[in-house]
Order: sequence, then structure tokens, then C-alpha cells
Amino acid sequence: MSFSLLFLFATVALIGSAAGGYFDLKTSEIPDEVPILISIAGIILYAFDFLFNKNAFPFVSILTTCGLFLVIGYLLFWLSQWGEADVLILASLGVLLPYLFSVPNTFNEALLFAGIFLIASFAIGGVYSIAFSIIIMVKNKKTKAFGKYLLKEKSQVRVISYVLIIGVILCCYTNYIKLYLLKNAILEFMVLIPMFYVLLKFAKFADSSVYKKKIKTSDLLEGDVIAEVIKETKPKEETGKPKSLFQKIIEFIKKILNIEGTRYEGITNEDIKKIQKKQKYVYVKDGVRYAPVFFFTILFFLLFREYIVRFINF
Repeated sequence: MSFSLLFLFATVALIGSAAGGYFDLKTSEIPDEVPILISIAGIILYAFDFLFNKNAFPFVSILTTCGLFLVIGYLLFWLSQWGEADVLILASLGVLLPYLFSVPNTFNEALLFAGIFLIASFAIGGVYSIAFSIIIMVKNKKTKAFGKYLLKEKSQVRVISYVLIIGVILCCYTNYIKLYLLKNAILEFMVLIPMFYVLLKFAKFADSSVYKKKIKTSDLLEGDVIAEVIKETKPKEETGKPKSLFQKIIEFIKKILNIEGTRYEGITNEDIKKIQKKQKYVYVKDGVRYAPVFFFTILFFLLFREYIVRFINF
């Protein structure tokens, strides 16, 4: 008689991702113990599965899933899009996912599943990031400032206005000559173009105004991210040392994708003492607390587990 450990795997995945999300929201720092405990719990559950059900350890699917998560995660980390803790939480969840979703112990199927999971997490993460940023903007009373920022570039606003006017004229004309399919396509573009414009402006505004603030150096805490160059705490890559091939590749990718961000490091207590001796105020930078996205993604996959398993096994 076999015993299903699905409930235990799901519980560990939900509690582990929820714990990571909680610490991220609370302190912006996720203890290393969280991903370590998730991974250990997963290995223990696989051992129980072998003991009670004689199921072989799914090495291939785990290594493939975790490997892809680590590669993509660290790429996003070096592109300044994720924190390193986010990468480790995702990789640790990769230990549990093969059992949760019956991923076959083969490279191709595991790679397919890992890709599907990442795409879903990016989609959920996009919605979450926008919602999180809006909440922070409203909380910090920056809505009026965003309105002014949105209308600041008058030339861009005029172009958008012209596009909408032309779109309305084309919609009326295509409706008149009964080209309904073309009319629907034009309507979609009329919605998408202004939406992408607003999202782009919002992202830039959030990066420069919502997540960047000036505080007293006496209020600095360990782990805070400095949003200005201070000589004593200058990042290693800015000291003039020759850049590695990997750093050059990352810079090239940033240039291609038009990513301007720098991978900031949290300061230590020693850094704080040096900064306090040098100046009274400093700009610090926060960002989207991304770890809760993994909890929502796990929850989404569990709710639609049956359909996802069918798709993977198709």
C-alpha cells in the first residue's frame, strides 16, 4: 500500500515560500535558513517516499529544475532585477516541485516544467510588482507627483494623443465599411499603446522617486542600500580593477535590454560608521519585495495542478 506525500510537499512549499515572503516584506532580508530548511525538508520527504513507496529519488528532474532556476535567477540578479535571496528561495522550491506536479524524471520534461513555472511566476510577478509599487506610491503620497511626471514630456503626450485621435478615426471608418476584425485590432492597439506608455513612465518614476528617499545617516540600518556613490562604500566593480568576462557579458546584456540599474549591495555596520562620519544625510534605495511572488505562483500551480500535470504529460 502506497502513501501519498502530496499534502506534506505542498505544505512545505507553501509555508516555506510564505516565510520567505514574510521576511522579505518585513525586513527586506531573507535568512539563509529559509531556503536551506526548504531544501532539507524536501530531501527528507523524498527519503520517506522511498521508504514507504519504494519510489526512486528523482535526481534528474530536481537537478534540471533547480539548475534552470539558478541560471535564470542569477542572471536576473546580475541584471539588478532580483535579490540573491529570491534566487535561493526559487531554487530551494525547485527541490519540491518534481513531486508536487508529477514531473517525469527526465531532462526534457523537467526542463519544460521549469520553463512553464518561470513564465507563470514572471506573469504573476509583473502584476504583483505593479500592485506593490502603486500601494507604496499611494502610501508615500506620490500620486500627484506621478501625474505631473506623466505629463512632463509634452511631446510624448502629444504623440500619444495623435495616435488615439487617428485610432478613433480609423475605428469609425472600419466600422462604417464593416471591417470588424480590423476595427477590433485597432481598438486593441489604442488600449495597449497608452497602457505601455503609462507602465514605462510608472516604472521609471517608481525607480527614481518611490523607492528612493533621503534619510538621516543616524537612521541607517544594516542591509540598507545606498543610492549614491560614497567613496568609502564604493562597490568593488567600480574600483578600477579589470572586469571579468562575465561582468562584460552582463554589461552587454544590460545595454541590449536598456537596463540602467546597478547591482547595489546592502551596507554593513562598519559601512554605516564610515558614512556617519562623512555626512548627515544619504539617499537609500528600496525596491519591490519580490519573494511573495513565489508563494502566489505555488498557490496558483496547486489550484490548477490537474491541468498543469496533463499539459506536462501530453
